[in-house]
Amino acid sequence: MKALGIVVEVGSSRRVSATTALGIAVEVGNSRRVSATTALGIAVEVGSSRRVSAMTALGIAVEVGSSRRVSAMTALGIAVEDGSSRRVSATTALGIAVEDGSSRRVSTMTALGIAVGSSRRVSTMTALGIAVEVGSSRRVSAMTALGIAVGSSRRVSATTALGIAVEDGSSRRVSAMTALGIAVGSSRRVSATTALGIAVEDGSSRRVSTMTALGIAVEVGSSRRVSAMTALGIAVGSSRRVSTMTAWGSRSRTVALVECPL
Repeated sequence: MKALGIVVEVGSSRRVSATTALGIAVEVGNSRRVSATTALGIAVEVGSSRRVSAMTALGIAVEVGSSRRVSAMTALGIAVEDGSSRRVSATTALGIAVEDGSSRRVSTMTALGIAVGSSRRVSTMTALGIAVEVGSSRRVSAMTALGIAVGSSRRVSATTALGIAVEDGSSRRVSAMTALGIAVGSSRRVSATTALGIAVEDGSSRRVSTMTALGIAVEVGSSRRVSAMTALGIAVGSSRRVSTMTAWGSRSRTVALVECPL
C-alpha cells in the first residue's frame, strides 16, 4: 500500500490488491477488480469492458473502454456514466451519483454521495450523503455524514462521519481528513480522523499515534514504522511488511509498505 492507504483482503472473492496516494483500491472478485487509485480518488477496473485507468485530484477521471464511459459499479464502488458529455448519471451501492455534462454540473447523488446545484451549490443530500453549500464563491457551509466540507477559498474546514476534510486553497493543501480517510495538516501534518476511519497523528516526526473504530492503528514515528492495526485493517511490522489482517474474514498476507512523503 502507498501513502496512508488501506490494503484489505476480505476472502478469496473479495480481495483488495493495492492502494495508492490517498485512495482505496479494491478487488471484488475476478469480474470486479480494482487495479489502482490515485490522488484523492478511486480508480476502478470492473472487468475488461469496464476499466478505470486513472483518477485526478479531488475527482474521478474514468476511462472505461474507447468510449470512456462508465456504466455501472457495484459493491464497494462507484457507478459512473462519463461518455462523450462527461456526465455522471447515477451510482449504486456505496457510490456517488454525479451529473457533470458540458457545464460540469452535479445534479443529484445517491447513497454515500454529493448533491450539487445548478450554481455549483450543493443543496441537498440523500441517504448517508453530504449536505453542501458551494454557491458562487464555491463555499461549502456545512456537511453531514459521509461528506466533504469546502471553504470559500476552496478550503475544506471540517468533515464528519465517514468523510474527508480537505484544505485545498491556492496551495492546494490538505488540512484534515476524517473517517475512512487521511488527516493532513497545513504543514502536512496528520491530526485526527474519526468514525469508521483512521486517526492519525503525523506531526514533524511523522508519527501515527492512534486509530479508531473499524480503522487502522499505525505508529510511523521518525523511523516510519507501522506497529499495529485493528479491525478491517492491516498489521504492519518493523520490517515494513504487512503480517496480518483482521476482521471480515481477512487472511494473513505480506504486503510491502511504500513510503509517500507528506
